[in-house]
Amino acid sequence: LATFADCCDVVTYEFENVPAEAAAILSEHKPTNPGAGALAVAQDRLAEKGFVRGLGLATAPFADAGSAETARAGFAALAHGPAVLKTRRLGYDGKGQALVRTADEAAAAFERFGGAPAIIEGFVNFAFEASVVGARATDGSFAASDPPENIHEHHILRRSIVPGRLDRAQADAAKAIAKRIADALGLAVDELDGKAERRLLGDLAELAAEPLLAALRLDPGSAADLAGRHPGWSRALVALHRAWLDRGRAVNALTDRLHQ
Repeated sequence: LATFADCCDVVTYEFENVPAEAAAILSEHKPTNPGAGALAVAQDRLAEKGFVRGLGLATAPFADAGSAETARAGFAALAHGPAVLKTRRLGYDGKGQALVRTADEAAAAFERFGGAPAIIEGFVNFAFEASVVGARATDGSFAASDPPENIHEHHILRRSIVPGRLDRAQADAAKAIAKRIADALGLAVDELDGKAERRLLGDLAELAAEPLLAALRLDPGSAADLAGRHPGWSRALVALHRAWLDRGRAVNALTDRLHQ
């Protein structure tokens, strides 16, 4: 790692599945952002929820589930309706997650995940999901994009729609939540659940190493609808989407070459 750092001017990374210990070592040699402390929080769902709640922000109710017994107890402590058992680390696009409706189901899900440390969260009956992509500079300045509304299919993000259903006051509140998290962690993406009763839940989702870069997944129908309603800025969104696809193709080509 020290040898690698010596080859760099600065170090960054794109997602949270990087060992925090490695980031800490790199930061001893070169400027590293996001920092190891932010990474350690973002890659552990229990630490993440505790961090957000410690900032005075609302989250879904949650409890530690480090064993089948604590998964049972955690479900009972939530004391209402269904819950979601999640592994504390890794797991994405619905993986490492299980909807449970009884304490027995919570314990069984824990065993099914191979005894990996987990967290149990109260199920949030939200109307839709919105995301805030924001960045905080080293001088403390902050900028954020308008929150898109996210559409998932089979637990996988299918497309993000701008503008979403958040009104201006809700969008500003979401950005304020993102700023509070970013002030404490540095560069971050904040993901919010828009509930039917209009209550915003602050829930840190993942690190953003590339400030203000939104990879918008637009299918042809969505793009055409955007172009019809907002011909000016929708062209910019489509161009951004195409740039994201070109970037992905370039990365795939480089990976293929490295594997040859």
